[in-house]
Amino acid sequence: MNADDRITTESLVREIQAMADELCPHCDQPVSLEDALRCRAFGSKRRPKCFAGLADFLGESADVLDAQLQDYFEQRDCYRGAWEWIQSHNDE
Repeated sequence: MNADDRITTESLVREIQAMADELCPHCDQPVSLEDALRCRAFGSKRRPKCFAGLADFLGESADVLDAQLQDYFEQRDCYRGAWEWIQSHNDE
């Protein structure tokens, strides 16, 4: 069982809220909720990065990484729920 299979959407949202707004070591800008979730999916909880920084760190193109993440989010209820929560709060 993957460790992510045991977490809930609510706990994941709390976790990414705590990560968001930290400064990205790649660009020195605040990390967004989306980027915090992306970093969390790759296990980068201590030093979250912007999406470009994460792609660079992982040695992937942004397009490839985005496709991988969307597939991952769709397969896990907690990540899908957290992504939907972020999108609904971005509209406010």
